[in-house]
Amino acid sequence: MSEPVGPVSGSMLPAVPTLNRGRLEMIARDASREFLLELAALFVKDVEEGIESLVSIVASRAVTKTASAAHRVQSAATGLGVLRLASLGASVEKHAEGEDWRLVEQSLERVQREFSYVKGVLAGLREK
Repeated sequence: MSEPVGPVSGSMLPAVPTLNRGRLEMIARDASREFLLELAALFVKDVEEGIESLVSIVASRAVTKTASAAHRVQSAATGLGVLRLASLGASVEKHAEGEDWRLVEQSLERVQREFSYVKGVLAGLREK
């Protein structure tokens, strides 16, 4: 789960794991497993809506709105310890602020793929 994200702006990002498993274990230990599962479900719902919104905002080429929507995805991911998605959200934000829409769209595609993967990983928490 710590494979490299891939080329971004001609360079490789350091390997970023999908999840901070320690963070998830801490939430389950300090609150409860049920709370962690509820938190994961809310995360999926909120981030899914956030990414859908981000897609339409990117299409409008609104710099501030794109950066803000990407930051919301990044913040939600950081809060739950979804590290790679947080990193990719930061990439969308950075490229939006630089008005490099080609890289914004590439990064947004990576966000969408990573989120699909994360949904599956988080769904697997229910099975344990």
